Amino acid sequence: MPTSPKRPATRRWPCSSSARARPDLVQIVQRNPLLQGQVSAASAADIELRLKDGRIGVLTLSTVGTATANVGGSWWADGIHGFIAPPERAATAAAAMARMVASGRENPQWAAGEREHQQRMGQQFQTYLHWSQQLQQKAIEQRWQADEARQRGVRDMLGGTVRLQDPSTGESFETAATDRYFFRVKGAGPPAAIGTESDFEPLRNVDLTRLLRIGAEVPDR
Repeated sequence: MPTSPKRPATRRWPCSSSARARPDLVQIVQRNPLLQGQVSAASAADIELRLKDGRIGVLTLSTVGTATANVGGSWWADGIHGFIAPPERAATAAAAMARMVASGRENPQWAAGEREHQQRMGQQFQTYLHWSQQLQQKAIEQRWQADEARQRGVRDMLGGTVRLQDPSTGESFETAATDRYFFRVKGAGPPAAIGTESDFEPLRNVDLTRLLRIGAEVPDR
């Protein structure tokens, strides 16, 4: 009978641990040039490890959070350093790690590139917000216009009126809905419509303009 292959043994290092805050390391973290001028927060702590084989270790972790107005914020691990050493060498390892952490400096070119990237992302997000707000406002206005046109249509039907527009002048007015088609004498003064049941000019030798029904033949604005 075939047997499944055995998994390689995983070596475990049982240990005990404790943590303590590192306010001095927080000050080092906050000198990061990318944090200047921003609402930021930082934290740092040492996690001390004591392995059962007698070795001693320390894991130093620092975290940073930043917030940019109208864009958002982020939180990330700024630095992770550590060592594991025999007890008699622990002090030397701790001093070496402390020197490495304290002497670290950010590359100014990297910092400049990161600032430019953050500004570009902020501008793009602001552009998106402006576009999104305009789109939402336009959708709301279109709903209002559609609802207003529907209500006007209901009022026209209940009141027995029709709204007409003169395509040559842009004038609009109401009249009794007694006919299907309406005409107007070109150049006439106050709006006056001539109704007919057929779509042709009812009067000969008179220059008429065919009027359009608002909401049916032209958009209701």
